[in-house]
Amino acid sequence: MEKAAHYGAQFVFFEAPRNPRPSVPQAFVYVSNQPVEDTNFAELHRRLWNWGGVPLVYLSTPGLVRIFRCAHKADFFKNGQLTLKAHDSLAISHVPILGVAAAIAEEKAWWDASRLRNGTLWDDPEICSDFLAADKSAHRKLVKAVGHLNAELTKSNLLTAELRRQLLILSLLIAYLEARGVLKPAYFGKHLSGATQFFHVLRNGPALVAMLRALKEWFNGDVFTLDPEHEDVLASSADLDAFATLIGLVTVSCL
Repeated sequence: MEKAAHYGAQFVFFEAPRNPRPSVPQAFVYVSNQPVEDTNFAELHRRLWNWGGVPLVYLSTPGLVRIFRCAHKADFFKNGQLTLKAHDSLAISHVPILGVAAAIAEEKAWWDASRLRNGTLWDDPEICSDFLAADKSAHRKLVKAVGHLNAELTKSNLLTAELRRQLLILSLLIAYLEARGVLKPAYFGKHLSGATQFFHVLRNGPALVAMLRALKEWFNGDVFTLDPEHEDVLASSADLDAFATLIGLVTVSCL
């Protein structure tokens, strides 16, 4: 429920508990009396897909209910741009109030609350194929992309091998925190004038070193610690622009 509040959902739909398994959240439900801004909800869909905590998201607006997938491929990108794309929609403006339940029951199974409640929705292999795909989920996609990125960075000979690996891990961690709203645009501007994203800072060695030191203090641990000699290399490196470009190609679609 705290996650629902964090992501602005009005309701959480739970599957019924089965001994000894507790209730499992199946969907976040968003209800609006006004049309939603496509770009804003597309960004929210991206964040929910990245989180991976519920497989389904329902959006109810006047006369229309839409369903979005959060445990399958990334539906929210088209030609590299964020776009609002529902997997399916249900028009309800023409249905009398007393006939809503019957009308929905005649539609596809993901509109049937009873099947979502008792878990039988996922007994259908075709529905699982449509909505659940471990190899296309955010976490699996990121793992594959990181492996590919590491290979590309190795071929590029940017930085030394040890520093390259460490900076790769730190860059993905920071981009992850940025995508989830932990690090706000204003935070990056503190370390580099005009910066609003991590990749603006990543391209600038002195600003990057200063930000990593600040993150070390903030999180009070060794995760963001660099050896002094590595800090010196980053502060004077001419490779960071190309490094940031390669990192950005992965994280834009995966985080």
